[in-house]
Amino acid sequence: MFYVRYRAQVALYTFILFIWKSHAQDSCQSGVTPPFKIPVRNVSLANNVLRRGVPISIGTPPQRFAFWVHANDANNTFVYKIGGDQCESSNTPIQCQAFLSGQFDPSASSSWSEASSLFAAGGAVLDNGTGAGNIFGTDVIHLNTSANFTRFPISIQDGKSLDSNALGLATNSTLLSAMINAKLIASRTWSLFWGLTGSDKETQMDGTLLLGGYDLAKTKGRNSTQSLTTGQGCDLFITVTNIKMNFPNTTDFEILATSYSSGLRMCITPEYPIITIPFQVWESFKSYAGGTYMDRSYGINLWGQLYEAAGVYAGDLTFTLSTGLQIRIPNNQLVVPDIHISDAGQQYINDTTREVLLNSLQDINADDIPKLGHTFLTSTYLYVNNDENAFTIWQSNPTTDENIISVGPSTTSCSSIPVSTATSSASASSLSRESSQSNPVPIGAVVGAAVGGVALLLLIGLTILYLRRRKRHAAQAKSAASLPRVPPKEYQMENDTRIPSLMQELPAYQTPQELADGDRQRHELG
Repeated sequence: MFYVRYRAQVALYTFILFIWKSHAQDSCQSGVTPPFKIPVRNVSLANNVLRRGVPISIGTPPQRFAFWVHANDANNTFVYKIGGDQCESSNTPIQCQAFLSGQFDPSASSSWSEASSLFAAGGAVLDNGTGAGNIFGTDVIHLNTSANFTRFPISIQDGKSLDSNALGLATNSTLLSAMINAKLIASRTWSLFWGLTGSDKETQMDGTLLLGGYDLAKTKGRNSTQSLTTGQGCDLFITVTNIKMNFPNTTDFEILATSYSSGLRMCITPEYPIITIPFQVWESFKSYAGGTYMDRSYGINLWGQLYEAAGVYAGDLTFTLSTGLQIRIPNNQLVVPDIHISDAGQQYINDTTREVLLNSLQDINADDIPKLGHTFLTSTYLYVNNDENAFTIWQSNPTTDENIISVGPSTTSCSSIPVSTATSSASASSLSRESSQSNPVPIGAVVGAAVGGVALLLLIGLTILYLRRRKRHAAQAKSAASLPRVPPKEYQMENDTRIPSLMQELPAYQTPQELADGDRQRHELG
């Protein structure tokens, strides 16, 4: 009788512990504020213009924009001014708005307050530029329907100094500071899954920007952690030791030239659309790729390489880091239709061409630091910890599943670095035995109560697990819609009078080299 009751209690306590741990595992609670999630998707702007980015609104009433994350020495929030000098004279106003992912009209916002400088408006000192025609001030910024900040510092850009509206998330980010002060997040950390941007719905997926944590479900395999390198024009430097073209027949060709035997220093650049590589590396790619090369693109993925659709490169591209981590970009994210914006602000493509999202650095840009932009981030999950002056990357795992990890002050069950959690079960030795009683309950009653209790707890537990699983696996809407096709005769690339100009590259460097061992720590996270 004693033995039956003891085993029944062990079963009950073990089951309760299992349910409690399963329920708590998702959010890594213990008082740590959960991360703040914002989607990365196609954003519907004014005049039915569609651009991909982080949907954020500014002003009263709200004016909507698509923002790109700026991680490299950018700490403030920048938007383009409506009617400013950012586009070519041949662009229509709506077309210009589409290229810039939205333009802000301060005169249409009742909550706008102008300031003498960005610093006077409350912005970070590091970005306190006074470009000609720029306007500084504060306004309401709406992150979503339930979170907004009043009197938030904003720089309104006149000239074309950025590729898109910029959300600065560097080490002194005004947004991250505001989020912490409002107790919306617990740390100056963020992570980015750009999503998938292929040519059809099967190769398209919305991404996610997490402030205050990261999503372990979006990662795959090992990782690589390195120190941030602030003050050099790039915070997210990595050293690439090999670049391979992976053909469908399993043949691989290495294209990193012998002159980069010590590695090619590249900058992860979330604010840039494609990948830039040295000219000689591009020439190696071109010689192996085959197909019919045409020209560069003047579309939304500016300066990518155009090929005839028939016979275009069908393989993947793999980057190997000095830490041993490999990032493989599948062909459906590397080779895409060439997307343009019409005079009416609508996107369209030409079925007879394909764009390889690589930009060769040559002529006046020959010595620029190579960039790893959105194309790289379709296959890379990026986590930045400004508090610890480090960043971590993984091969991304495109999935709608979530395993969101909060990052904040150390607690008994939460960590400030990426870790995997495990559920342990209670052992019989951890439960105290009851002493025998003089009037024991009949065995049938004990067994019946135990079985009934277990059945009830099982029903409750299964209900909790079902609700959690249903929430986690809720299908993510893929917002990227099919773009209209145009006949080849309407394709205007060769006659396009719009000359993309004022594209700013990162500071140049003379010779590719690895940092000394003392400059950067490299290790794997557990």
